[in-house]
Amino acid sequence: MKLYTSALLLVSSYSVVANEQVTVTPIEPVLISMDNQDIDQQFYMGKYEVTVAEFQRFVQATGYTVPNNCMVFTKSQWPSPDKPGSWDSPELVNEPFRPVVCVGVQGAMDYAQWLTKETGKFYRLPTIEEYEFAALAGQKSRFAFGEDYEHSDVCEYENVEDRANIAAVQLHHGVEYTRSVNCNDGAIYHTVVGMYRPNRFGLHDMLGNVRELTQTCIEYKNDDNKHCSRYAIGGSAWHWQPRDIVKERWTAADFIGSIEGFRLVLDGKELAIDHSEQFTSGLLHAQKRARVEHNKLKSLPTAPKGLVTKELVEHQVQLGWDAANEEGVTYALYRSVLDSKGKGTRQWQLVKDGLSAAKYRDSNPSSNFISYKVHAVKEGMQSKASNIAYTGQYPKLAIGQKVEAEHYFSQRHSMLSKKDELQVVGLSTNADHHTPDGYIPFKPAWLKFDLSSEVSSVVTVNVRMRGAKDTLLEFWQGHHLVARFNGHGGKEFKEVSVPGSVIKGADQLEIRSIGNNGALIDWFELIPNHL
Repeated sequence: MKLYTSALLLVSSYSVVANEQVTVTPIEPVLISMDNQDIDQQFYMGKYEVTVAEFQRFVQATGYTVPNNCMVFTKSQWPSPDKPGSWDSPELVNEPFRPVVCVGVQGAMDYAQWLTKETGKFYRLPTIEEYEFAALAGQKSRFAFGEDYEHSDVCEYENVEDRANIAAVQLHHGVEYTRSVNCNDGAIYHTVVGMYRPNRFGLHDMLGNVRELTQTCIEYKNDDNKHCSRYAIGGSAWHWQPRDIVKERWTAADFIGSIEGFRLVLDGKELAIDHSEQFTSGLLHAQKRARVEHNKLKSLPTAPKGLVTKELVEHQVQLGWDAANEEGVTYALYRSVLDSKGKGTRQWQLVKDGLSAAKYRDSNPSSNFISYKVHAVKEGMQSKASNIAYTGQYPKLAIGQKVEAEHYFSQRHSMLSKKDELQVVGLSTNADHHTPDGYIPFKPAWLKFDLSSEVSSVVTVNVRMRGAKDTLLEFWQGHHLVARFNGHGGKEFKEVSVPGSVIKGADQLEIRSIGNNGALIDWFELIPNHL
């Protein structure tokens, strides 16, 4: 990776490469003066988040090692503790003017200490109060650019979970989130710093791109107030919809992820500093490159409408939908089969892509209950999905039968997942996909099953699941409460059994989450006590 060396900074470090001493000059941040008259404080804050180019100087000069246990989220990698990554993973550093991530609070603090030592100026992480003051830029609204309850203006100012992000995450990882802001900022994952409008103070990316680490400890491991277990964190990121700036959000002291970065502050009332012309020039070129890609993603095709199915002879299904009014659009058709044996059921599988006509005949599909959806595709990007169309017969379920959770007839706020080689259904606790800390609006998830009872009976409800002890689930038949129970706690799947009752009738059976604690459900059964 090319490094941009500034001749304008005062102090240099040295690094030994192949037994040769190489000068490594730190890059000081571009700073903006902050004047918080409410508390009579003046300080400087970085105009941008600290970039890969800046942090790499630190690593090259000192040989600093960042733990390789980062929860990496990129085009090719879904975050998992079983597949950790590092700050210098190729997808994270191939553009040196994106924010550095995967360094954690300790890595950010160590970088600030090194920069302080090299320059003689006291650089540090901001406090959460400093961050919130700077992010709001003197405004009293939710965001510095206005309330924006419709989430239609935010894309001019920030990189957040938008229409392009929703489409790309579905394409790259098969995960289909249902909500985003009502605009398209042109980015998918974190992008080059300074791509969007600054706030009134001149600061960029204060609400989006990556969440930003602070020095404010909000919870200590013990009473000595020396060892912090949780730090406050500022802003939101490309992966979530934004919420109010002033909300308590936190990160564990030892957590390292690719959605978290940082910027620095500098105390003082007067400061004369020269900035690296090469760094500034390099950033401008990086922004131009990124803008070309952003503009492509802003032309995301519109989701198709009017998908319908018609059953034909010999296990064939004719599908049709409304043709797009855009040039260069093709279609990708997906199928999901409800397999009565529960093996891989409900997973979306590509049937055919590159379709130029708004129709397709699916030959020899399964005789089971089948769902279809179609996406418009343009320049390698998929639109959001069309409406879901169905064909085939939904299986009739019975009391006493073991029912796989994915055999639901309808659902809200659930997601298929694989855990321990099992396919399970997760009940979401965060339907609007806000940042996962702080207050989460309560929007219950549910699954409904076509399961009726011929008699009224006392039953034992058995569920194989994973959930925290304060997870609360309810089973309902219409207005009749069948059973209510809590999770068992722990990280393993276990069977939970509680007494319950069913009534005679054809009302659908509903499993409903109560509260903001999710659950993963493998299967359930309602066993009459006389069996």
